[in-house]
Amino acid sequence: MSAVIRGGSGVRRTFEEQEAPWKAQLREVCRRLPEEALPHTSVTYLEKLKGSALVFEVHRLGSMLGCEQQVIARMLPLLLHLEGLVYRADLAYEAEQRGGGPAGTEWLRGMRTVLAAHDLDTPRVEAQLSALREYFEEETRVVTGAVELDEAGLRELTHKRSSDLRLLTCVTCLHTGHAAELDKVLWLLDPLVALREIASDLRSYRADCEEGTFNTLREYVRLHGKDEAFDRLGAEWGRLTGELARRWRTAPRAWMPGLWAVAFGPLPGSRGLLLRIPPQRTVTGWIERRLPRPEDYFTDSVA
Repeated sequence: MSAVIRGGSGVRRTFEEQEAPWKAQLREVCRRLPEEALPHTSVTYLEKLKGSALVFEVHRLGSMLGCEQQVIARMLPLLLHLEGLVYRADLAYEAEQRGGGPAGTEWLRGMRTVLAAHDLDTPRVEAQLSALREYFEEETRVVTGAVELDEAGLRELTHKRSSDLRLLTCVTCLHTGHAAELDKVLWLLDPLVALREIASDLRSYRADCEEGTFNTLREYVRLHGKDEAFDRLGAEWGRLTGELARRWRTAPRAWMPGLWAVAFGPLPGSRGLLLRIPPQRTVTGWIERRLPRPEDYFTDSVA
């Protein structure tokens, strides 16, 4: 006997009937992946593991936009695989920066293959892919000494480092029918992801110096000397914090719980609380109270 479920309209459907559209979509995606494409679309468990944290933040964005949980769940394997390919590229470029051979573009070919199978090979997605490749190549030129950045160039590179988040956000919006909200979502998130990149570099400063990989604080030391570098980076942190608060004051009220969850993690009962408080009056104070300062991350001496 086949199990049945009752939909919102009272129509009884079997589980097989409910799952049929999703299974059909999966079969179509599999059909579009040519066998010869499989090697350059593959990722290791380590690469998927590295990408998993960011993927679940994008999952929260889907909830913020009002996507049904079933839609988000079906999209997670795609997002996880794309971010795994990002880390495949990241590890290859780091090896090149340490004197290894060229990183190559197999990872990029793999991403395009996977995206095409999902009908997501659009100009907007391709623009995000190009930005991601440009970031990896520019960072490599900086680390190997081919170019030296001034502070404005370093700020721009910090912005570019979140190209993978922009890619996944773009895929999320297009895949769930929210393309119209994409630019607004990216604009709201840009200062936050720049802050996170800096925070990550503060935590890994010593290790990055030893390994010869890119680090924002290391570049500030090169520009301003070790006595002034941390203060200069702190000033940039303050600028980004203020910009984050300014932008979030313009966010739709219904988005605030989702934005807050992306930044600081979900809070018990936060959706009802945040929707009762006008963001224009409160968001700056929330951010100032909850966002750590650079010294909260940095525990190493500047070399």
